[in-house]
Amino acid sequence: MSRWLLLLWLLGFTAIAAAQPQVRVETRLTPEAPYRVGSTLRLEIDLLTNTWFTQAPQAADLQMPGVLITPPNGQADKLTVSRDGENYFGLRLTYLLSPLEAQRVNIPALSFSLQVGQASAPYQVNSQPLSFNAEPATGQDHASAPRGLRWWPRPCASAKASSAQPHRSRSATA
Repeated sequence: MSRWLLLLWLLGFTAIAAAQPQVRVETRLTPEAPYRVGSTLRLEIDLLTNTWFTQAPQAADLQMPGVLITPPNGQADKLTVSRDGENYFGLRLTYLLSPLEAQRVNIPALSFSLQVGQASAPYQVNSQPLSFNAEPATGQDHASAPRGLRWWPRPCASAKASSAQPHRSRSATA
């Protein structure tokens, strides 16, 4: 009888150990390159688990020279995805990045502490480091303006032709 109890106890312990939560971190930049100075791109970090979050993950602090960064500020998209035949539930944190100068931008790995259901302690995870080239903006016309920037339209040819008198500047002489 005691052998059966020991066997059941071991099977139960093995089942509990096998049911440990899984966590994943996926990182990407959107839209795809090329990235231009003044454009806005999205750094998306998916924090995934096969259980549930018992506490919302806090956005990691991200600072990079020459890049304007808008952090998620408590906002996250909810996700349900399938990876390797298993369902994962998660949150997508999105940082908006706007390069201010032409340069190679290196995004460091960001650390997150995840509190997930059925875990005895928080999981410490890191995002994957990424990098991209911010290319100089090309031209000032509307068609070639970098994504995310607004340009005032140039006057059209008909507007220039409609003025009867040319503009002359006055100069003051002493």
